[in-house]
Amino acid sequence: MSLLRLAARFVSIVALLIPACDVAAATPDAKVMAASEVLKDMLVTPARGIPHAILEDAEGVVIIPEVIKIGFIVGVQRGYGVVLMREDNRAWSLPKFVTITAGSVGWQLGAESSDFVIVFKTRKSVQGLMQGKFTIGADANAAIGPVGRQIGAATDAKLGAEIYTYARSRGLFAGVSLAGSSLDIDRLAEAQYYGSQPGLPITHVPDSARQLVSELAQYTGGEVAGAPVQGPAPPVPLVADEQLERQRIKILENARALGPVINDAWRRYLALPTEFSTPGRKPTPQSLRFVLDRFNAIAGDPRYRALSDRKEFGATRDALARYHEMITVAKPASLDLPPPPP
Repeated sequence: MSLLRLAARFVSIVALLIPACDVAAATPDAKVMAASEVLKDMLVTPARGIPHAILEDAEGVVIIPEVIKIGFIVGVQRGYGVVLMREDNRAWSLPKFVTITAGSVGWQLGAESSDFVIVFKTRKSVQGLMQGKFTIGADANAAIGPVGRQIGAATDAKLGAEIYTYARSRGLFAGVSLAGSSLDIDRLAEAQYYGSQPGLPITHVPDSARQLVSELAQYTGGEVAGAPVQGPAPPVPLVADEQLERQRIKILENARALGPVINDAWRRYLALPTEFSTPGRKPTPQSLRFVLDRFNAIAGDPRYRALSDRKEFGATRDALARYHEMITVAKPASLDLPPPPP
């Protein structure tokens, strides 16, 4: 049998295996915990891991544990992981879910598993990913990521890529080219993990998500004596509960006025966090930011001018923005100092 026929037969087998791998993929919770383990390995091997200078100013980080590659002349890679993004206050968002798919042509035989880490250095590239489908190297400039603690911020600036790509095999990180790989947002996995319908605000945050966000915040907060320092502090209340309650009522009144001028699909899309329906309860900054981002996206899109020009829409958006300001503020970062003098 010729090599071309063998390759064609292999492709047909892979086409059957990929859906089977999809079904057998680990649960979203298991993927988040696996991503935490990959991240921890960055902490314990700083001399051979991803440099702090690459991560400190990152706008997004994709962690994909156990990417499976099967190859015989034609190779196929498939994996599932998470993406975390910087918020406006530089805190890290809750993880969302992604898949990665890639193909290659050339002499190769066998199967292997690697962990991938993809660092997004610009807000534009992260926003491109969040649109749903993203091709590394085509939708943003990508480079093989450097490793080790020796790289500094100046070197990073000279490299100038929007995305740096890494793979870990046998415990060691190394820069790897993932050009042509496709990243897709997995909204069904997100809904399964957080227990909410796709597109609706998150009302329950699993412990594994909190742990992953905390670890990433620590690692990207800087280094003191070879150990990670505390990352961005959580938001703290700014105003009294009575003021928040008055603002909550104002938001509900504006949203009720907006409801009759939009259809059911739009009402679901612009739905408020569920906490707003209960007096005394406060939405999380993440769920509030999720809804506010949707209002802001509509306001900035000329296709929806008929909606964004409505006073009911503007009043609801402004009230949400004010509420967000009232419940969140970032504490100033502590100074990185040596121990006080004797």
